[in-house]
Amino acid sequence: PRAPPRAHPHTDPPPTQPTPPPRRTYNYLLLFDILTGYQDVVWTVSHTISAFNGLDTYGEFAAWWDNRSGETGDGRVFLLDVTAANEKEISTQASFVVGPVRMQGHRVVFISDDGGNDWPHVFVHDIETGITDKITTGNWAHMYPSIWGDIVVWTDTRNGGDYVDYCCSDIYMYDISTHTESVVCDDPASQVGSEISEGRIFWTDFRNDPENANVPTRATISDVYLF
Repeated sequence: PRAPPRAHPHTDPPPTQPTPPPRRTYNYLLLFDILTGYQDVVWTVSHTISAFNGLDTYGEFAAWWDNRSGETGDGRVFLLDVTAANEKEISTQASFVVGPVRMQGHRVVFISDDGGNDWPHVFVHDIETGITDKITTGNWAHMYPSIWGDIVVWTDTRNGGDYVDYCCSDIYMYDISTHTESVVCDDPASQVGSEISEGRIFWTDFRNDPENANVPTRATISDVYLF
């Protein structure tokens, strides 16, 4: 018997392959007790994007940001009560730029840019009241927030910088109790990465770099200053 004709290789449809399911990522938040050496998993987030970015803890709480939806510009900030095993979102909007989350006392500070529709601004969440407030204004970037007591500090680019190279950035502070903003350091060189602890403010300063004092990404000399 004659064999059946073979189909032309260029006209045969390719075999149908099943679409593999999206890869799942399990992110674990671990607790380690320094005194006892005890370690345990206290929270798990399962999604396709990594979690617990910019993590900070204080007392029985932990806060971080993640992009669990997988959508571009949908970074959000979450607060976990470790004792009650209760997680909730504390950001009021999605954000492209979130950066480090900082906690102290009953407050959490972070930045958000309304999904890329605004400049990055500093937000404060009060754990006791559950209220999140925006404390900065202006059409420039506010980055690297830190908090101690009623004082919030951040890197500010109002004097000509941006959050790509931090050119000419300065350090500003905000007093939550009096609702007043003031400058900490506005030297013509760049100051970046402010932190505050027990009433002292620290930052990285590039004023002593002879060639790139205003461009931290190119500078080779930096110092730590205290206010």
